[in-house]
Amino acid sequence: MKHRINLNRRIRAAAGWLLAVILGAMAGYWIRDYRAMTGKSSGVVTAWGLDDFVHPRSFSPVEVTRAELEGLAQLYRAEARTRLLQAESEAIPAALRRSETIAELERGWTAFRDTPGESYVVQDLLLLLKKSGDRRRWLEVYLDVAYRRPTEDLVGLFADDALAMATAAGRLSEVTAALRHVLEIPLEFPAKRRLEVPVAAAPNTAARDASPSLL
Repeated sequence: MKHRINLNRRIRAAAGWLLAVILGAMAGYWIRDYRAMTGKSSGVVTAWGLDDFVHPRSFSPVEVTRAELEGLAQLYRAEARTRLLQAESEAIPAALRRSETIAELERGWTAFRDTPGESYVVQDLLLLLKKSGDRRRWLEVYLDVAYRRPTEDLVGLFADDALAMATAAGRLSEVTAALRHVLEIPLEFPAKRRLEVPVAAAPNTAARDASPSLL
């Protein structure tokens, strides 16, 4: 019995070490990718550094690496916001500012996809896509995240927007199906609790989806 316990401990330790190595390699890859994305085109001078956004909850290698990936995404988002504000001060038309920042956030989403920092970039992307009126792309991004990362807070935070846009676009059945899929997950998490009221209040999807698409 004692031998089995020691073996289990060794397996857990080895698995933790392996996960730390994998996450470390991922962090190195995304840091290089981040520098490649921002180093050539960024003329923004900010007072921030990566350390300003990295706040690990423990000193374990896995947690530190996770915090670094989250911090890197937050830094990327902060610099994108700064460029957007600088463009405003330079009297660049609002539509052009938004389209350039949306393109930048799309690149960031690709770079941070499936990492702990993905949701930070996606939040700003969804906000600007809504501002631009691009419902088709908004719904694509939201549904992708809802199915891949259903426990993310943004799935619950943007649920009302998702239902409203889907209703206008004649795609309500797609969104309600995705949200019900999240509700069926046998775990408790904040995004799930936020979905219960919007989904219950959603109109009849068959009648709504029969209307022509506005996209």
